[in-house]
Amino acid sequence: MFGHDVDDRGSGGAVRRRPCSRGCYGSGEKLAYLNEVPAGPWLAVPLAEVDLSTLTQWDMPAYLQAWERLRTFASAHLAAGVARFASMPDVGAGVDKEVALALCEPLGAAQTRIWQAKRSVRLLPRVWRSMANGDLSDRHVAKVVDATASVDDRN
Repeated sequence: MFGHDVDDRGSGGAVRRRPCSRGCYGSGEKLAYLNEVPAGPWLAVPLAEVDLSTLTQWDMPAYLQAWERLRTFASAHLAAGVARFASMPDVGAGVDKEVALALCEPLGAAQTRIWQAKRSVRLLPRVWRSMANGDLSDRHVAKVVDATASVDDRN
């Protein structure tokens, strides 16, 4: 299905995954195929199926990296949703309170999130896209947004 796994249909049509006959699962290679899977729901499914008890110390970095890529994918889409919500004309001045309530965070954190989300989506679309691809963490994007705070897009 993914990478070097071979689907083996057992009785009842259940799918079992087994390593291919080429001996693809060397030390630290069990999850190497996840580096080729784009960040998104198609990465979440194989990650959720991983049995942590079968991983070696060499497999864990790939496992952690894949989850981090998935987390930044989700963070990018959360930022896009926050930016869209804050930009709706009929929401009014209470959007920061609504975001704080929805995300269970303090009002000041919600205000910062809204400001960063709007700037990253509107002014830094390539940076946002890098986060959505799992290449930049939300902490890195926050640093870029803060560093470009003095830049204004109004002419």
